[in-house]
Amino acid sequence: MSRKFQKGERVQFYQDGKWIKGKVTAVLGPSRRILTDQGPSDRVSVSRLIKAKDSVLLLETRLEQALNKPDRNYTELFVRALRANLVDIHHEKVHTRQDLRNFLKEQTPGKDIRFIHIIGHGKEADDKGPTRISLTFEDVDLKKNANLFRGLDGKIIIFSSCEIGRDREALLKILEKSSAQCIYAYNREVDDWYSIIVELLLYDRLINQPDWPPERVGREVQKSLNLLGVKPDGLRRWGLKSSALVWVTQKDLKAENGKNETNGREKT
Repeated sequence: MSRKFQKGERVQFYQDGKWIKGKVTAVLGPSRRILTDQGPSDRVSVSRLIKAKDSVLLLETRLEQALNKPDRNYTELFVRALRANLVDIHHEKVHTRQDLRNFLKEQTPGKDIRFIHIIGHGKEADDKGPTRISLTFEDVDLKKNANLFRGLDGKIIIFSSCEIGRDREALLKILEKSSAQCIYAYNREVDDWYSIIVELLLYDRLINQPDWPPERVGREVQKSLNLLGVKPDGLRRWGLKSSALVWVTQKDLKAENGKNETNGREKT
């Protein structure tokens, strides 16, 4: 029995000697309209379609050194879990802003990597500097260096970094420069065990619920965390009922820009 691929599902098909990935945009009887990652749409018979593997670009700094924890095994566990969920992972080390620039520059809108996952020590703006993530040898100022994220049209960015989610303005600026679909981040300090649970839940919902918009994915992950009683250590001590996960989407950016335009007209 052939699979009935529904709207929003990611699929792939073989054509002209290569595999082409895309998303189902319309159900047309025995065929599906596919918006390919390269841009054009094709009408393809269901018999030629198979479920597409999702791809993640995992960019990791030398976090063990930054946090003075030489025995960290976060990435190894995380990668194993994602691969078990049939996700292709492209794992790279980033030590400088130039490293980050080089790897992100390769992610053109037509490239089939869907997720950009950045692992690095994060810090909200303080007397030592602006909101930033620390690479091995230098920091990335998330406002000043937002142009590093240009050209990530339609992709999803996940920052596995503490605190930077408190700076909504910085996240919106990256979203604007990148044209990404959504950014997920944490608004407080989190431990490895917590981030692994959150991020695996995120990927599960993003991959297996393709028709859900990113804001619903975030809400559903928060519900799951609350239901399971999974909280960062700080929240556990304080007895608060909230997860550390936050997100911004293109809807948020549009609303923010509209608010700024209204305020500008009122001042004039």
